Amino acid sequence: MKKTTRYLVVATVLIFGSVLVASTVSAYNTQSTTSPTAQAAPTANPKDAGPAPTDAELTHFVDAAFQMRAVSKQMRPKYDAAKTDADRAKIKQTVEAEMKTTVEHNKLTVKRYQQIFVAMRTNDDVRKKVQALVEQKQGK
Repeated sequence: MKKTTRYLVVATVLIFGSVLVASTVSAYNTQSTTSPTAQAAPTANPKDAGPAPTDAELTHFVDAAFQMRAVSKQMRPKYDAAKTDADRAKIKQTVEAEMKTTVEHNKLTVKRYQQIFVAMRTNDDVRKKVQALVEQKQGK
């Protein structure tokens, strides 16, 4: 896999992780024309990382991130097409619930998902493991 592609894949995990970390649906709070990859992810504090993630937790983390990406892709057009603030609020609630369910379906709590996200942002070893899992999931 090309180096640039690897960075984009990790950025994708970061972006969708940051969506959950920053109140699960922060990407839906604004109707920015900025690309999601250009938006800054929340600052990560290593103290918030919790215990070192296991390999199984990292696998669940990556699976959840890919599934949240699918939720976001599915719901974004509906959000963009919403005509009222009430409609957008209803979609935000749906997205928040789906993302929470996605994380829990992947055998993580939202808090643990957030801790792993912070660990990935602050620990090179965790970041490399996540990157390898993303590449493996993509079949590269």
